Amino acid sequence: MATKEQIKDSAFYCFAHYGYEGTTMQDIASAVGLKKQSLYAHFGSKEELYRAVMKEQYRQIALELYDAYINLKEKPVEELLKGLFMKYAEIFSDRRRLLLWKRAAIHLGSGDTKHLSSDAWPVEYSFMEELHKTIREPHPTLEDPAVFQTFIASYQLMIQGYLEWMLVKGHDNEIWKAVWTSFWRGAMSCLCAN
Repeated sequence: MATKEQIKDSAFYCFAHYGYEGTTMQDIASAVGLKKQSLYAHFGSKEELYRAVMKEQYRQIALELYDAYINLKEKPVEELLKGLFMKYAEIFSDRRRLLLWKRAAIHLGSGDTKHLSSDAWPVEYSFMEELHKTIREPHPTLEDPAVFQTFIASYQLMIQGYLEWMLVKGHDNEIWKAVWTSFWRGAMSCLCAN
């Protein structure tokens, strides 16, 4: 008999490949080698299974990023942010994982994702608080909330843009370096100008 973990693994593949709307419980049952009715003994609905898969993925990603942060936090801010950017590229180099998150953004929308972070929230909150403090210390300009918010938004948009690139083209180290260099030069020119 299939375990919950095997079911979630098969569901991960199906949701990444077909999206939430395109995946049926029958697809998942076939992938794991069960009858559809047997899935309901483990998960009451497709939505419940989907949320279980997404929560697990969210938690894994949050922990991987936090581990990277712990290893990088004593480095200069440039190396820290560059290392985290590389970690994002590494995490999402698994095309299925990247597809799952892109499809999740469409399915869940921005207002329905809070439940995903509940298991990872203590790690994520601690990580983000520490990261923000680490970034602000050497750059007093970032004490201004508006400047800091713009800096963080730019960093996040750079990451999202590169992940979009990866979805189409895959990871390219030269492009990655060029994107990072462009971001960092722009960020430094703004921080030094203020």
